[in-house]
Amino acid sequence: AGSGHRSEEHGLASAAGLYDAIVDDVVVDADPQAPVRDPYAGFGPHDYSMLEERDDVLTFDSAVLDEDLVVAGNAVARIFASCDCRDFDLWVRIQDVYPDGRAINMRSPGAEVLRASYRDPDSGRQLLTPAEVYELRLDQLMFANTFRQGHRVRVQISASFAPHLSRNPQTGESEVFSAETRSARITIHQGGDAASSIVLPVLAAPPPGPSPE
Repeated sequence: AGSGHRSEEHGLASAAGLYDAIVDDVVVDADPQAPVRDPYAGFGPHDYSMLEERDDVLTFDSAVLDEDLVVAGNAVARIFASCDCRDFDLWVRIQDVYPDGRAINMRSPGAEVLRASYRDPDSGRQLLTPAEVYELRLDQLMFANTFRQGHRVRVQISASFAPHLSRNPQTGESEVFSAETRSARITIHQGGDAASSIVLPVLAAPPPGPSPE
């Protein structure tokens, strides 16, 4: 554990207006030999607030909500990333942060991960060119939740979330055939034409009901 990477009240751009876009890129180091681990064995809602202290986890918090925010449908993560390696995994997790600091996951681990070399499934496996910026899109982040007034919306990014996906050695070799691994430095880009973003399917607030007579 370490001081963690945090970006409070600004960070990834959001269609819901929760984050103010910033131009500074953020960098995270990823070591396959010391992966981010899910501390829970079972699926369902859990408090993941402890992960924000890790140096290999990027945490983006919205401002405190001044009204309820109702979300239902597929959230879309459009992440522009580069790496000094040939391949890495991208995990994007959305959480509901309570006033007491609890950070509750919106989904059980599954569709919120993309292996960068399979960013275009129709084209098969394509290894990365180090330092080149790639658009990585996760568009099946389906969930429904009412983020209550006084809460925050959190987005966490990491390159691992063991044991939910086989280890990515980050060398470009398949983990099926090689046990060799390497650490990697991953940059999440946030400015200009490479501005990473999260789009939340926000529902309009229901109109107030009739006043009691």
